[in-house]
Amino acid sequence: SFGPSSPMSEVRGLVMMSASATEDTLVEFVVKHADIVSQFRVTAPNSVIDRIRPHLGANGQFCISTEPNYLGGDAQVATQVVTGDVGAALIFRDPIGASGAAADCDALLRLMNVHNIINATNSATAEMLIHVLTEGMATGVKEIMPSFYDSLESPAVAAYKAKQNAVIAACSNSGGASAASKAKKEEMPSEVLEKGDADFKGAPKLNQFKQRSVLLRQATADGNVWKWEESAETEHKLKKRESHRKPAISLNMKKLRTITHTIGRASYATKEARTHGHVKQAQEMRCLALISHNNMKGAMKDFVIRHQAVLKRFRLTG
Repeated sequence: SFGPSSPMSEVRGLVMMSASATEDTLVEFVVKHADIVSQFRVTAPNSVIDRIRPHLGANGQFCISTEPNYLGGDAQVATQVVTGDVGAALIFRDPIGASGAAADCDALLRLMNVHNIINATNSATAEMLIHVLTEGMATGVKEIMPSFYDSLESPAVAAYKAKQNAVIAACSNSGGASAASKAKKEEMPSEVLEKGDADFKGAPKLNQFKQRSVLLRQATADGNVWKWEESAETEHKLKKRESHRKPAISLNMKKLRTITHTIGRASYATKEARTHGHVKQAQEMRCLALISHNNMKGAMKDFVIRHQAVLKRFRLTG
């Protein structure tokens, strides 16, 4: 049931969850793609299983029912995730209505992202995912849907562990947690600034801030008022810096507008016909956003480089 080289015992299950408002959408999705969904061992809430079981064929007997979300269904699925029994998840969330189970769903999605499990949280993404599952089952290539076969983890996990190991090593080398903590506080800002960390990049150090500002006390009719006032020398430097900053920003905005207006129209001397087709396609399509957290920037860069042949056909923002 799972492709030419993939017996059922080797493939992990497919989880399908939904909010009350999106349950009908999930059931309609399963009915529409029953020929593909029926080839997987499905985990879903009782109410969903009862409605989709007739469409799952022989694999309907292997379904795993869970409690509704508000009674701990998400926690049951989380156990399957940790024990390596989930290959992908379709979780149709309700982006409008408030739910007491929203926090549980957030926790479940976080856990799936930690274990790098394929997941879709709306019907549009699920439609794309179905094509991936179809190709993966038809070809038997495990790399197409890797989380169905192997236990994975997010690249952020390795970055987090590296930071934790660095802290432990610093404590061990300093001879005490307090000394290591003090050294870390003194060294981290300059160290991070040198590396260009987004959390600290461009942020002035406290001593620099104090050097460029003078606290003056002024007496007024209403009493004493405290305020920050720049020294004459520092004020001159700041004004000089500001005089260069506005034109720079203006120039950057002009460049950005130029790029935005001309993107998709550039052509190369070689492969002109193909490039023209890609440009026309990009002009007709909406943008593709590339967004990542700090610990995932390296993974995003590797992803873009690895798939640049496809990504260069889109208008990108990020």
